[in-house]
Amino acid sequence: MRKRRMYLVSWLNSSGVLPNSWNEGRGNRARIFDLENYIRSAEIARRGRIDAFFLADQPQLTPNPKVRPEYPFDPIVLAAAITGRVPDIGGIVTASTSFSLPYTLARQIASVNLLSGGRIGWNAVTTANPAVAANYGAAIATHDNRYERAEEFLEVVHGLWNSWKFPWDEAIGPNPNPFGEVMPINHEGKYFKVAGPLNVPLPPYGPPVVVQAGGSDQGKRLASRFGEIIYAFLGSKPAGRRFVAEARAAARAQGRPEGSTLVLPSFVPLIGSTEAEVKRLVAEYEAGLDPAEQRIEALSKQLGIDLERINVDQVLQEKDFNLPKESATPIGILKSMVDVALDEKLSLRQLALRMRLIAGTPDQVADRLIDWWQDEAADGFVINAPLLPDALEIFVDQVVPILQSRGVFPRSYTESTLRERLGLPRNPLG
Repeated sequence: MRKRRMYLVSWLNSSGVLPNSWNEGRGNRARIFDLENYIRSAEIARRGRIDAFFLADQPQLTPNPKVRPEYPFDPIVLAAAITGRVPDIGGIVTASTSFSLPYTLARQIASVNLLSGGRIGWNAVTTANPAVAANYGAAIATHDNRYERAEEFLEVVHGLWNSWKFPWDEAIGPNPNPFGEVMPINHEGKYFKVAGPLNVPLPPYGPPVVVQAGGSDQGKRLASRFGEIIYAFLGSKPAGRRFVAEARAAARAQGRPEGSTLVLPSFVPLIGSTEAEVKRLVAEYEAGLDPAEQRIEALSKQLGIDLERINVDQVLQEKDFNLPKESATPIGILKSMVDVALDEKLSLRQLALRMRLIAGTPDQVADRLIDWWQDEAADGFVINAPLLPDALEIFVDQVVPILQSRGVFPRSYTESTLRERLGLPRNPLG
């Protein structure tokens, strides 16, 4: 049986997670339009043997001077460029099921996966942002309809990925059946009618890895059927343990093999050499956010908390929350916030000030990650560096060696494909 180990993925969009990050650091805002900016961060991640880089996406531009342009490049195009230059490291690309066609997206992701030698994953999102919908001449569908469409979309994509099984072991010399096994899918559903087969063959190492961030009931169902990496919010450790156990049980209930689902919460690392430096970094991070009162008001609206009924300094109760059915913020993140508040007995003010930070010295940050991983509150983590490449470089040079010395993270890439590296089954759906 394969020994359990921690997995690490690095968020690699734009200039960092801080809203003003493109105006900070080296100061050249145009760097986010330069491939070399992303290559450098990917090379730093590779130096730390990070399993994959992660490219999120919102195909829209919000010209707010206080907010960085997060996603100037199409993730699939950018991942192809990065993996063509940087070996070993995997790449996870985000693409929506709401504004794409299954054949087109299946072909694009299968292409970059094959060209990279099996290093690609697809973060399948349903997109709840009205501004994005407006760019595609559409209105946002209801939550239920988005997930219903997504489920059928993923069924079609998996069917297409498996529709052409080229005989890789018999590729040299003439062959009476040079194509191998070709199977049109002839899918006819509520949302799509797709004949197939796909004109990109299934590689011998299996299809791309599917990533999902299911937190709502429909999202959890989608993740239970198709999600191999579950991207999660860093809440409380008890909530993390519950989420991991539920995700594994749900995958088993769908007949999927053991080890077919990994849960990776995201966090922002703030790493200082002393306690005083850590305190300063946290204060600087907070200063870059909206004022506390604005965050309290915004959070109350997100979580359906009536500010006229509760005191912002009283400990929140389950009855204080009234989560919306429709929200631009993923329902899973909202539910994680509720879990944090209830598990840690927080007031609304404390919840608004509690950030998804892991702040400390290198040893303290490593201890926190190992504690969560050992207690199975996570299988690994997504690193959201506040400023790229600087904060990522600090994590790679100061925290990763500690994880390696404690035997929870590898010192080298021993598997060439992302699927093998993550210990995922070659046939993800069983």
